[in-house]
Amino acid sequence: MQEAFVFDFNDGRQCHAATVQDVEGGILLACFAGPREGAQKTGIWGAEYHGGRWRNQRLLVDSLQPSGRRYPLWNPVFFRAGDGLLLLYYQVGPSPSRWWGAYIESVDAGATWSQPRLLESGRIGPVRGRPVVLSSGVMLIPTSTENEGWRICFERSEDGGKTWSAHGPKASSLSAIQPVLLIHGQAIQSLCRTAEGFLGECWSFDEGLSWTDLRLTHIPAPDAAIDVVRANDGQFLLFHNSGAAGRSVLTMSASTDGEQWRPLHVLENGEGEFSYPCACMTRCGDLHIAYTWRRETIKHVFFAAEELRSLM
Repeated sequence: MQEAFVFDFNDGRQCHAATVQDVEGGILLACFAGPREGAQKTGIWGAEYHGGRWRNQRLLVDSLQPSGRRYPLWNPVFFRAGDGLLLLYYQVGPSPSRWWGAYIESVDAGATWSQPRLLESGRIGPVRGRPVVLSSGVMLIPTSTENEGWRICFERSEDGGKTWSAHGPKASSLSAIQPVLLIHGQAIQSLCRTAEGFLGECWSFDEGLSWTDLRLTHIPAPDAAIDVVRANDGQFLLFHNSGAAGRSVLTMSASTDGEQWRPLHVLENGEGEFSYPCACMTRCGDLHIAYTWRRETIKHVFFAAEELRSLM
């Protein structure tokens, strides 16, 4: 296992909500950083991991809008769209209850990026969980809204992103945001963040058109974001804060069915906030994890394939 800090800001800037993506020859990372979360000068920052070290830390998207106003930027999410196209989604707006979706594109593995573009009116895009493309070609984007309480939903496209519709569980007394997706053959499971002390869950059996009612799982978790990836051996890996410890304990757990989870490794256990994990698996089975480290920087943890297999 290798560990490293990605950013070294000396001016008091805060970092949060990292996303990671494997590309040819390395890893890309993006997060939001600024004076504080929600500050007008909070932008999207990026970095590249090549040859075992982080480099080229730079501002990818500035908070200055074409109107001349500044709005804070939030929660970037990478997505490989195919044909060499890489998207970086994020949100723009004064708060999570009043933000809107935007993205930038790269055709050269993150070396250069397009100018920012807004999503269609009414769309937010992914707020933490990564989009997925099913074997049928249907694209699902896990998202959520906070303007009328916490509600999860899933943006769905059958035509490669030309048109979209929104689907999700029925309105519930259970408030939830920031869903992630687990694919089980023809079934789709979503785990999500709640404020009830446990993760929430719903399922779809028709490619995201309809969803079961939202319910609490048996996975203890504070009010914090999660991530999930599938290892090369087929097991799911869940990255989450643990139980009553709040955001000071960050854990990696494993499951074969998405319901029964066993702890594999404690990533952090100490004073401060360690939160908003994001992970990616490389083709050779290496695992890269990035997460907020005390809001001061982003920490990167790397498990080579052999090390990961020994844990599992």
